[in-house]
Amino acid sequence: MKRPKILLVTKDRRTYRVFYEQIADFFQDSKWPYTINGIHLVVNQTPIEIGREKAGVVTAFQDVTKIQQLEQDLRKELQAKGLSARYSVAHIVGNSARIQETLRILQKIAKTDQTVLILGENGTGKELFAHSIHDLSPRRNGPFLPVNFAGLPESLAESELFGYEEGAFTGAKKGGKPGLFELAHNGTIFLDEIGDASPALQALLLRVLQEKQVMRIGGRRMIPINVRVIAATNKDLKKMVEEGKFRQDLFYRLFVLPLRVPPLRERKEDIPLLVDHFLKEFCTAKVYIADEVMENLVAYHWPGNIRELISVIQYMTRKNEVGTFFAYKLVRVNFLKKETFTVHIARVEAKVIRTPFHGSFKTTYGEMAPYQEHLIVRITTDSGLTGIGEASPLPFFTGETAETMKIVVERELAPAILGKNIFFLREIHRIMNRVLGQASGAKSAIDLALWDLQGKMLALPVCHLFGGEPGKPVPVAYVLGDDTPDAMARQAREKVSQGFNTIKIKIGSDPKKDIEAVAKIREAVGPGVRLRVDANQGYTVKTAVQVIREISRYAIDYRD
Repeated sequence: MKRPKILLVTKDRRTYRVFYEQIADFFQDSKWPYTINGIHLVVNQTPIEIGREKAGVVTAFQDVTKIQQLEQDLRKELQAKGLSARYSVAHIVGNSARIQETLRILQKIAKTDQTVLILGENGTGKELFAHSIHDLSPRRNGPFLPVNFAGLPESLAESELFGYEEGAFTGAKKGGKPGLFELAHNGTIFLDEIGDASPALQALLLRVLQEKQVMRIGGRRMIPINVRVIAATNKDLKKMVEEGKFRQDLFYRLFVLPLRVPPLRERKEDIPLLVDHFLKEFCTAKVYIADEVMENLVAYHWPGNIRELISVIQYMTRKNEVGTFFAYKLVRVNFLKKETFTVHIARVEAKVIRTPFHGSFKTTYGEMAPYQEHLIVRITTDSGLTGIGEASPLPFFTGETAETMKIVVERELAPAILGKNIFFLREIHRIMNRVLGQASGAKSAIDLALWDLQGKMLALPVCHLFGGEPGKPVPVAYVLGDDTPDAMARQAREKVSQGFNTIKIKIGSDPKKDIEAVAKIREAVGPGVRLRVDANQGYTVKTAVQVIREISRYAIDYRD
């Protein structure tokens, strides 16, 4: 009796004839992958039964190289989704001895395939070091998946880490879902804040680290994985083991290659480099940091480490439209644990300028004035920063002139506020009200100069008076904010048609309405007309700052 033959046809149309008994014996004696006539195959057998009798077997052959190609395509797809390292050693800034020693150890650790435990305080950049280890490792072309246990709900942790099969639970995705360990195959998984893992999750992690296998929720088979594990924590795991809060066996599985990241207070010589780095990253303008500020930055103990430093730099140097500005003092008290760096008033100057007035402007005596007067107040701090405030007298209402307001500033208000901290506005207001009981443009000009100082400290886009140098007259038309946004836009369009190229908008009643009005005015007058906004009527400092930030998109070149 002739032995049955099987015709095996490969994808490239090469044909091989083998005996069925040879294949059957081969399956029993050989290990995967099977090799027949030099071809590596994955073979699946499905029996054919008629009634209770076995009639035959359906054997499916698949080339291993095809499966490997599919796997490589999947890896590329995962990397395209962002499952790859985004940082390298080049992103670690610092020349101090501590950070250089840490980098030397990191480069040695990266060449191995052992588990790494990164230890460090909050904000030291542990994830940056984890990315760098992966980037320097032989697995650099594989996926890199970070998992933060502090933000991973325990109810979802198992399904996210290990995946699930179709129908494993209500709401399970059709076809199932691979877990993060599966997705990290031939790559690295970063277990951040491992100290926050629950006891149940710790037991599951231990098994994965020991067996190098995972089982999906609802699954019936173990899935082998080839993953390097990097863990990180800001907690004392040894102490947690002693207190029974962390599994001892898991601790020793993780504590293979420890890497300690130094806090910022132990590498203070790197602070100037870090400040310069983040200034370039967050600020488009060229920024000069005064020596006194840098000394304060270096002297501070930085409990929040680099994360806190980034927050302070962002606060000090928001995008600035002025171009080059100076950061003289740190003013964010809540960042610096009430270690306040005060800014005092060193000098107060007053000046009167005149701008041409288009149209009729009557004085108290009914006379026609060809120009409008402005009181300019310049306040200089002890650190050299200057703020400018402006007030326009309304003689038919108050009887004041710019000259009388200038005298009030120089003789009464300036001596009273010298040496005061510019951030204690309530105290300065009480002093000015005590010195000068009645309302006066002189107090308004000083108040605006203080706002200008605070705006520059907070890197708000505050420019010189009328968007240029004081003393250079600019024809200005006023649009009052006591009308609807559409009516204000029509009024602004009429002013432009009369020859005005600068519109000053008085707002301060309703933030939403005022922002809408500025937007409609800009649309009505076009981009060639200058807009200036006076937001000091009725707004608190906090509300005014919010409104100023919103309207800055409409090319406002001056903000009161």
